[in-house]
Amino acid sequence: MKPPVSKLRPSIIAGLIATALVIIGSAAWTHFRPTLGHGHGDQAAAVLSLNDGQRWKNDEPLRLGMQRIRDAVAPSLADPAHG
Repeated sequence: MKPPVSKLRPSIIAGLIATALVIIGSAAWTHFRPTLGHGHGDQAAAVLSLNDGQRWKNDEPLRLGMQRIRDAVAPSLADPAHG
């Protein structure tokens, strides 16, 4: 004999509760999250600027990493057919 339709299995109930929590959490996140730099709300867009016209300081690991990127990209920039 089959159980009545009105009695749901605990796993189905748990799944429905989890789904409801995800939907509520997503709605709350969308509503309450900060709107930085997206042009929404009363907040001004963030502006990136130099410190009184001075360049940012860098360090040796940054310079080495950037040089490795340049070295890796240089062959494809030199040969347009290479892509």
